[in-house]
Amino acid sequence: MASAAFDHSGVNPLNLSSRRIHMEAFFKHLGVWDSAKVKKIRDKCVEKYCHFLDEQGYTTINHEYFEYQVDNLVWHNVLKIGKVSTEANEWPWLETVPAKHDLTIQVSLVYKDWLSRNSSAKGKEEDNEPSQPQQHQVPAAPMTGESSKATQGTRSTAAGGSKSSVAAQSNSNPRPPVIIRCPGGETVYAMSESECGQAAFEDMLPVPGRQRGFKFGRAERGSGDSNASLGIGISAFGSLAGQLLHVHEDMEKLQKQKEEIIEQIESRGGHIEEPKK
Repeated sequence: MASAAFDHSGVNPLNLSSRRIHMEAFFKHLGVWDSAKVKKIRDKCVEKYCHFLDEQGYTTINHEYFEYQVDNLVWHNVLKIGKVSTEANEWPWLETVPAKHDLTIQVSLVYKDWLSRNSSAKGKEEDNEPSQPQQHQVPAAPMTGESSKATQGTRSTAAGGSKSSVAAQSNSNPRPPVIIRCPGGETVYAMSESECGQAAFEDMLPVPGRQRGFKFGRAERGSGDSNASLGIGISAFGSLAGQLLHVHEDMEKLQKQKEEIIEQIESRGGHIEEPKK
């Protein structure tokens, strides 16, 4: 695999400039670098992450922490859209995360400006059109027909219900997602790629997890630690959800293989004799 020859260890992941130079080099290495497209993806990731932080009630956030998380999202989506997202290519610096509330570092002006713009827009909308509900439209990433169905399924739950379950039901042969309710009230989802596709970009944030089989996840706010709400303190649950999803997939494959073998045996006139208990 191309990524196997690419060394991530020599980079200081806490240095924004060094990290982004390395990201560009890696994207070029994989053949998915396009400066204009990456910029559009980054703009969408900034919008999505700002909206997420706002939902969590954050009025300020550390500049370095904010940019680190945005880079994580950019990495995830560039590789996903470029169809080179694999276990070997996932974000390589999960163990090194900037401090969220380091008072020695300035707050994120990007998030501050976003809050200011959206607060003003919300106030004007409420004054001018009090009878119409506010709408928040996140720009969509390029989608295939299958992933579009998954995204429509998740959006249809705006009035209530489980986004993950509806997204899974949108497919002809859905596999139920793995859902874990964490101790603090946060929820971690793990869904197979065929069930959610680009819906991960639209409605989810990646939960850290290195184990094979973890596809996508989302951290929903609970009553516990705010770190967990952002998918940092609950990374272990994200990994476990991925492992369980992978087991489910393996069980389905094994069951299918079993049925095919039995069919071959019976087509040749044989039969399976159950062992005596």
